[in-house]
Amino acid sequence: MRKKNIIIFSYDFPHLKTKLGMQVIDIYSTANIFVVAAPWKQLNLKKSSIRTETSNKEYLHPREISNKYGWEYYVSDHNSSETRKVVENINPDVGIILGSRIINDNIIKMFNLGVINFHPGVLPQNRGLNTIQNAILRSLPQGVTTHIIDKSVDQGTGIFLDCLNVEVDDTFFDISKKILNLEMEKLRDLVVNDFQFDKSINLTQEFKKNKELNLNEEKKILDMFMEYKKNYNLILEEYKEKNYFEK
Repeated sequence: MRKKNIIIFSYDFPHLKTKLGMQVIDIYSTANIFVVAAPWKQLNLKKSSIRTETSNKEYLHPREISNKYGWEYYVSDHNSSETRKVVENINPDVGIILGSRIINDNIIKMFNLGVINFHPGVLPQNRGLNTIQNAILRSLPQGVTTHIIDKSVDQGTGIFLDCLNVEVDDTFFDISKKILNLEMEKLRDLVVNDFQFDKSINLTQEFKKNKELNLNEEKKILDMFMEYKKNYNLILEEYKEKNYFEK
C-alpha cells in the first residue's frame, strides 16, 4: 500500500495548535508530509475582550519543526497560484488545517480525500469566531467538530462531533485548553486509522455565522458564565436529544 501524501496548512509564525498538531502527526503518521505555511497578515477583526488564551507567544516556528522532521516546507498564501502549483505537484490525499484562513474551493478540490478542519465548537450551530463565548451566550455545549471543509465557512461533511465536560471551577482558559486537547485527540485518531472514516454528519443546516461580540453581549456572557457552568449537564443533555452526538 502506497504512503499517503498529506499537506499541513499552517501559519508561517509560531502558533500553538500548529506546533501540537505537527507533533501528533510526526508521532503517529507514516505518510509523506508537506507543509504550506501562510505568512502573517493584518486582519481587521475586533477581538473579544473576554480572553480565552494566554497572551504569551509561542517559541517554536513551524519551519523549525518541519526541518527537524525532514518535511518539505513552503511559504505561500493558501489561496495563491503558488500554492496551487505546490498542491498539483504533490497530488495530496489529505489536507490538515492546523492554522489557516478560509481556503478557496479550487484548492480544496485538489485533494483526493478532502481537507480536514478541527472546529472549536459544535457545528452547524456555532460557526465562526469566538465559539467559547457564543456557546455560553446561546446555551450550547462546548466541543469540537471534525469535518471535511467545503466552500462554505464551517460547513461541509462532519466526521466527528464531540462535546466537552465543563466543571463549575473551569475558567475560560481551562475550557480553551480542553478544546485544544480534544482537537489533538481527534487528529491522532484520524492519523492512527490512516484517515479511514465512515461517519457522515450533516452540517448543511443553515445557522448564521457568529458576528463580532458587542459590549452588551460580552457583559451578558460574563454575567451568565457561572450559571452556564452550573447548568452545563442539562445543556448537554438537551443538546443530545436534538442533535447527532458522539461523546
